[in-house]
Amino acid sequence: MKSARTADPTLNEASEINALTGKFIPDFSPIIETASDAIFLADTQGRLLYLNFAAMTLFGEPGSSLHGRSIFDYIPQSRRDAARRQWTSGQAGTIRTELIAGDGRESTVEISVTPLGPDQNCWCISRDVTAKVRMEAFEDARQAILEMLAGASPLAEILDQARSTLERYIPDTRCSLILEPQSGFDAGGRRQADCIPVAVPTPLTGHSEISPGVTVVLTRVNAEGADDSYSYCWSLRSTTEGLSSGLNPEIRLYRRDSRAPDEAESAILDRAYGLVRLALQHERLQNRLRHQAHHDPLTGLPNRALLMEFLDRSIQSAATQGTTTGLLFIDLDEFKLVNDTAGHGQGDRLLAEAARRMQDLLLRGSMLARMGGDEFTVVIPEVSKPEDAETVARHILRAFSRPFEVNGREQFVSASIGLCFYPEDAKTPSDLLRCADVAVYRAKAAGKGLFRRYN
Repeated sequence: MKSARTADPTLNEASEINALTGKFIPDFSPIIETASDAIFLADTQGRLLYLNFAAMTLFGEPGSSLHGRSIFDYIPQSRRDAARRQWTSGQAGTIRTELIAGDGRESTVEISVTPLGPDQNCWCISRDVTAKVRMEAFEDARQAILEMLAGASPLAEILDQARSTLERYIPDTRCSLILEPQSGFDAGGRRQADCIPVAVPTPLTGHSEISPGVTVVLTRVNAEGADDSYSYCWSLRSTTEGLSSGLNPEIRLYRRDSRAPDEAESAILDRAYGLVRLALQHERLQNRLRHQAHHDPLTGLPNRALLMEFLDRSIQSAATQGTTTGLLFIDLDEFKLVNDTAGHGQGDRLLAEAARRMQDLLLRGSMLARMGGDEFTVVIPEVSKPEDAETVARHILRAFSRPFEVNGREQFVSASIGLCFYPEDAKTPSDLLRCADVAVYRAKAAGKGLFRRYN
């Protein structure tokens, strides 16, 4: 029987086998021989009787060597018994198994087996599903990373898991996630040169878009002292305009060869890049929510909740080290008049400017917080002597001596300040706040624009 592709010597071998086993081959043999799927005929013991060209390619040997061999010779020992039981059952079905070809290639295949009858030979159609199986396993790993994300695992752990997952499912690569290319460190905080050879990518090919806005380019590593065995790199990043650097990471996969990623690898890269971007977006959102939960939206200063945490830690530290913590309570004088006459918008701008002025006067390690309305507090964790806190109070009062601009006109607003100290005046955050509040009302009663210590 003559093949439609007789120019190919392997197909000639198929034709020879076909001639030897013609009683098994239907009249449309030329179609079978040139089919892209691997098609073969085997007896009840798995001995190969006929193979088309694609089947010879799958098994990695010429037809003359394959004829009469058992299919189980190409199945790993650990999977052989299970495959044999399914084969000898005499039932039509699909066998998924690993296959080791004669040329050493390893693959995962799905073999659809159709017996011609009881105790009869079987027609088989085999497809290489290595890429499919790898993608299924990658999706399982990707789902595990998404669960880490949902469980609020640290970003460094999530990114490290993404990196190791890429290395597992794109074999013989070394992966790094570059968030800040100029920092010299990868996303895991490891110095890039310690784990992979790093250089500014030198493109060898044009950009290949693996999904809308995401491209991969093959690069060459020319870093001094780099590991020559990993001298090529797939550089993956987004080209979407307007993304901030924190949401536009670069994934680098260092390789020994200069080939570009195939279709299956491109799909894995695309999903992995989306996963990394999602992790960064989630981290940014969580940071924003944490900031909003602990900061005043108008001034950007810490709010009362964060102030109380900071004051508590300062007291504990002072108790351990035998030092003093100072607390200033600041209340703007007659601020309600500004709101009533100029409007709340102008009042908000005055509060924001007042916060900026006070922030510039803090001692190192101190915290300025807005308690609400026109009330602010300053915590000075370590006060060498009470006079240091009094000096800060004087600087703040002096800052309020300058006019604020309200509706294009100068507006003077003063402040009254109450001071107290741990452990002299109180030993808990709430008691310190109460003492400072008492002191600020003494300052207002004395004429406003003053500070008073708690007594």
